Amino acid sequence: MMYTIRQMDQRHTHHQYFKYYIGFPGGMEHNEGPLMFCRAQQWFTNAYGWSAEVRMYRKIHDWYTQYVAAKKWSIAAPTGQDTIPAECNPLWSWTNGLECEYRIYVATDQELTMFCLAHPVDQKFH
Repeated sequence: MMYTIRQMDQRHTHHQYFKYYIGFPGGMEHNEGPLMFCRAQQWFTNAYGWSAEVRMYRKIHDWYTQYVAAKKWSIAAPTGQDTIPAECNPLWSWTNGLECEYRIYVATDQELTMFCLAHPVDQKFH
């Protein structure tokens, strides 16, 4: 499987939620990036459960922390939710919203290590 790993910092949009992203090329030629991304997404879902796409994740998470947890609602939250919804899996998220790269976001070294052990980087193109 071909992918790159990047440790995120303040230059990255979702750094406050995740520590790393695993990047997959956008094209199918040579390295099958979209296919490998789908397989990685399936692996993370099987290993850690479903997670919302990162842009939805951010909206849901921020809504909860800014309004529900801060008690800015005068009554219960409209959804009746009093905790961050399970769709915001704190271990991982993903996006396919970039034209040139697909990404899996991971929270800690542990999730990254488990993925890398299950899917070593293939140094050769197919």
